[in-house]
Amino acid sequence: QAWNDLRLVVAHDPVTAATKTRQRNERIDALTRQADQWTGKLTEQDEGVTHRGRKLSDSGAKARFYHAVSEAHLSRIIKVDLAEELFSYHIDDKA
Repeated sequence: QAWNDLRLVVAHDPVTAATKTRQRNERIDALTRQADQWTGKLTEQDEGVTHRGRKLSDSGAKARFYHAVSEAHLSRIIKVDLAEELFSYHIDDKA
């Protein structure tokens, strides 16, 4: 088959790849820290501890976390379980 008009270029820069991986891992860590804070607040609310401001609900935490993950373009890595009644997510290690 003739490849006159098409050309495939493959380039891999290990330094850039390492930088991008580090940046992606930092964004994932920041999102999981935020999720852990919300999980702690939800658990404390269930135990009767009061906080300033509005109460956090499981559905609200799911929605906020889902939007944060989507805006960070990490929805293939961080999976928010929207069907679950309680706020939950998992990280796909293969992705």
